[in-house]
Amino acid sequence: MRYAHVLLTGILMLAASTSQAGLIVLSGDSNLDDSGSNLEDFYANMFGGQKVFASPAGLTSYVGETQNKMIAAAGAANFTEGSLASGIPSGQDWVVAGGDGLFSNSEISLIADFFNAGGNVYLIGEGFNAPAENLTINKILEKLGSNMRLTAPADPAKTTAWKANAAEIYPNPLTAGIDYFGGDYSSVVTGGTPLFDSATTGETFIAVENLAVSAATVPEPTSLAILSVMGIAACGARRRSKRANAK
Repeated sequence: MRYAHVLLTGILMLAASTSQAGLIVLSGDSNLDDSGSNLEDFYANMFGGQKVFASPAGLTSYVGETQNKMIAAAGAANFTEGSLASGIPSGQDWVVAGGDGLFSNSEISLIADFFNAGGNVYLIGEGFNAPAENLTINKILEKLGSNMRLTAPADPAKTTAWKANAAEIYPNPLTAGIDYFGGDYSSVVTGGTPLFDSATTGETFIAVENLAVSAATVPEPTSLAILSVMGIAACGARRRSKRANAK
């Protein structure tokens, strides 16, 4: 039975060899409304004093509110910004990417490697009139294995102000304490778990997704059972063959 025990141990180790990646949060725009404390509350719920690396530097042209609220939520000592071309500093909990950033394939791979190692990613798209930036964000999402995407709204004429009142805010740890949220000229977020919908169009402009990334291909339970039986049978056949040869 020693061979069977070794085989079963190996199969069980294979089944357990998975790693958990973190969260992906996707915003349809960088121009998020800073009315009251809602934007800062959102970032506090997301970052909560964790280490954040944002790229590109500056992140948004909207009077810096998106960036400023991130810094306030994470804490200035925990917030770093710069180019992904220089790599992601060690020890980061979050990578924030967007705000007119057109990332190269190598930079997208850096984000994917960070995410697959257990990091969290916050991606910020732009309005539907910025297709190049949104295409880049969608490439990152595809590389991460996410089913979320940025798309154009059904009726662009109704999207000059994206406002989510209490009825359009979904219960989630990321939305805790928020009773109003808004953006401007946002793209639509499809897929994932909605966080904020537009009160005007009913379309989602911020969503979240949590993906489990396998470190190895894990057989289904039925397959594991079959492999176990086959392995035990093979071990038995080997022992019988040895006895026959010994006679």
